[in-house]
Amino acid sequence: MTNNLKFSHKILLAASLVVIAAFSLFTLYNDYLQRKAIRADLESYLHEMGSVTASNISTGCRDEFCWWKTSHSP
Repeated sequence: MTNNLKFSHKILLAASLVVIAAFSLFTLYNDYLQRKAIRADLESYLHEMGSVTASNISTGCRDEFCWWKTSHSP
């Protein structure tokens, strides 16, 4: 197929392939960076929510114990 193309067409085809390859690599790299950022944000969010939940459970248990202690005292 390339034997039938003029030299200028071969250059244009090669340049087009280079541009397509560059855009493809940029897309893959950008996707990698976005996945990495999303994973870091999610991990941070889950860690924060775990801490808040543990704190709420601790506070709730302490309050329940105090309520039980005052209501069942002799």
